Amino acid sequence: MEQPQSTSEIERMLDELRTTNSLLREQIRISRDWRIPLRNGLASGLGTVIGATVLVAILLAVLKPFEGIAPGLERLATELQQGNRR
Repeated sequence: MEQPQSTSEIERMLDELRTTNSLLREQIRISRDWRIPLRNGLASGLGTVIGATVLVAILLAVLKPFEGIAPGLERLATELQQGNRR
């Protein structure tokens, strides 16, 4: 590592170190607070539930036109099963 060239460079480095220490102190304070992880967990869970609900609603809307096909498919499956028994 190079040695600082002047006192102004040393002062600049000290200011940067103070800023970094201040940011680290704030991060440590936040990480010790139990409410923040709780809030983040609740938000994540709620987002998952809402997202799954939207996906199921879209899937049901896409499959709705095929609802009328079901009785015909059941009849076809029954005839195929009876045909295999003969």
